Amino acid sequence: ESLEQISNDESALSQLDDLKSKVRDKAKQCELTFGTNLEEKDYRGAKGRFHEMQCLHKLLSEIDMAEERQLGY
Repeated sequence: ESLEQISNDESALSQLDDLKSKVRDKAKQCELTFGTNLEEKDYRGAKGRFHEMQCLHKLLSEIDMAEERQLGY
């Protein structure tokens, strides 16, 4: 599922909320893995998790903007 696949009707806010929940869960997993990578001095793995977290947080920001558009802000 991606942001582009969200419909533009009354179900959009529900779809955005579901997507946001999935992305937040994935971001939490990445943060935990990132911490473990650092503790284990796996800096290459930590770097990969860091980049993934950046993408996920950018996606969360885009979801927030899409929600605001749906609400007419």
